[in-house]
Amino acid sequence: MKKPKLPILLTASLALFASSASAVTVLDQASDGPQSDFYIIGSLYRAQTFTVGISGTLTRFEVFIESLSGSALFEIWDASSGLPALASSGVALASATVSYSGSGFFGTDVSLDVDAGDVLALVQIGGNSTGIGEWAGSSANPYAGGAAFTTFTSDPDGAFFPEHPTDFSFKTYVATSVPDAGSTLSLLSASALALVFLRRFQKNPKLSLAKR
Repeated sequence: MKKPKLPILLTASLALFASSASAVTVLDQASDGPQSDFYIIGSLYRAQTFTVGISGTLTRFEVFIESLSGSALFEIWDASSGLPALASSGVALASATVSYSGSGFFGTDVSLDVDAGDVLALVQIGGNSTGIGEWAGSSANPYAGGAAFTTFTSDPDGAFFPEHPTDFSFKTYVATSVPDAGSTLSLLSASALALVFLRRFQKNPKLSLAKR
């Protein structure tokens, strides 16, 4: 049986080092300017579109709520021509109930694969809330990657009208893979060794590990 040549072994070793990575959750998109506008959470649908900045898995979203206490159903929809739009299947991409009490950012975990550049909509579903609450926002138009919308009916297929210049306050978090620091250093070392051995192999193609 022929002994494996150096290029094959070196390629396999580099692939092993390169595959070592960890998932890190980071803040991707946010609109958290000074809260100046407050929209009642009730029968109407409210929405904020946003543009994904990092490819990975959207793991969590948060919204700024002014409330006594309560909860509301939020969904993540597609966006079409900049407007919130249910997927062709009529099913939301993700759905979760956000509970709140007091004033601040309240959120929940979800799981949705996203790509950088995707335009999505965070939608507060009308008629699916308890207690008293308001989705806060800023009239300073702080978020350039999307806009706030409201339907003037309780019909999710009804037209969404922009609340310009207001943006609803929100945050989204994305888990993305990054190389382990130790693996990155090992990969650089392995690459340097690979170049040395590859040059030797090119000078002597018959060289194998057994002939060291």
